[in-house]
Amino acid sequence: MTIQREVTIGDCRLIQADCLDVLPTLEGVDAVVTDPPYGTKAYATDNDAAVRTILQMCLRKGLGLACFVYPETLANYVLTLNKLPDEWICWWPTNAHASRGGTIPRESQHIAIWGDKLDGKHIVRKRSDDQWSKSQAERRGNSAEFCRDGDVWRTASPGEGFNRHLRHHMNEKPVEVKKRLVGLFVDAHTICDPFISSGTTGVACAKLGRRFIGIKIDPGYFDIACERIREAYR
Repeated sequence: MTIQREVTIGDCRLIQADCLDVLPTLEGVDAVVTDPPYGTKAYATDNDAAVRTILQMCLRKGLGLACFVYPETLANYVLTLNKLPDEWICWWPTNAHASRGGTIPRESQHIAIWGDKLDGKHIVRKRSDDQWSKSQAERRGNSAEFCRDGDVWRTASPGEGFNRHLRHHMNEKPVEVKKRLVGLFVDAHTICDPFISSGTTGVACAKLGRRFIGIKIDPGYFDIACERIREAYR
């Protein structure tokens, strides 16, 4: 196994290396929250075989697992793993345009989640301004301002439109979505992301006070992830 660099920032351990070499050696990981290369062959980094191997490894170890992908790719992964997800989330980036190409352009991305103990109580959205629904919530002893969210998460994609220069990665996900995913694994003290991209999962863990191990082989994105996590701790 060749580790090119290793950096510790707070409770986050970042490793520049091939995740296929590193992940089998890690101890103390409770859950994996990741946004891997999608395997659509649109980018040079796409590697379907590596993603399938990592997902199989996680489930064999009994780890909690949350994985982003487009729905048809995710369905193929589930067939390979031969294990149905415990939850299936649709993320709708409300500010993004539908993708080009294909019979039906994609407007959403999906997240398959495996885990024995998942806590969705913290996943809430702002309640509508309808006064009847607010009064009913109060009558039932619930918050008038917030209600529990469902399986469609409407969260803006970072760095779209005139903010595109602020985007850290071509497929960057919102920190808020990653925080929700990390928070689902209520008993997971240490979260791992074997495909850290620009480090969003690590930023979410820093904000939630969870330990984190992130792996990235690309030196440029490794540096970006380190800086973003340092900024999160600041």
